[in-house]
Amino acid sequence: MAQNKGVDDFLKSNLTPEGTYYSIEKAKIHPEKVRHLILIGIKIFPVEILEFKNLIELDLTNNSIEQIPSWVQKLTNLQILILRGNKLNEVSEFVFYLPSLKELDLWGNSISTFSIDHPITETRLEYLNLSMNKFTDLPKAVIKLTHLKKILLDNNQLTKIPSEIFEMKDLEYAYLYHNNISDFEAPQSIKNHLKTIDLTNNPINESKIKKLKELLPDCEIH
Repeated sequence: MAQNKGVDDFLKSNLTPEGTYYSIEKAKIHPEKVRHLILIGIKIFPVEILEFKNLIELDLTNNSIEQIPSWVQKLTNLQILILRGNKLNEVSEFVFYLPSLKELDLWGNSISTFSIDHPITETRLEYLNLSMNKFTDLPKAVIKLTHLKKILLDNNQLTKIPSEIFEMKDLEYAYLYHNNISDFEAPQSIKNHLKTIDLTNNPINESKIKKLKELLPDCEIH
């Protein structure tokens, strides 16, 4: 038994990052130590989160959250925000103003659009997961996410490759599989160095794929 306990302790220490908490109550005991917070069974963002000044990851997967509050932009050290499987219909622009945010995961909501009404001067967002939502097109506001490297838009309702995909200078990976894409508008210029576009399980024909490969000879197209 002692040997098994040692293995369990080893696995726990290697799988759970230091500073990980699973409840607001326990996190509030040592707020300065909280770096990773994982919460379940909630309907709104607990305002107590603002007490955790060193928080870098907030995981709110599989809750019933309908709205991202404006005060979220005060989480200035937050690098990862996960809101998979909630009840969001839209994305508040405030989330894009988080100065340290690198990863935003919104998989499995009911989002069809988002807006960014003010210039973003310090965005660091590199990864945006919009899979399993209700997008029929990619909002123009995504252009303002100037450091975005990877975007996931699979399992939505897109009918064409969003033109913004060709305009985002740092974008490298675009996952568009399981949509209804049959066409794209040939860009006048391509401003990035795309490495991968995944169009698996879309009704786009071979002639369109061939044209896309001519435009992007160094890009791996599925």
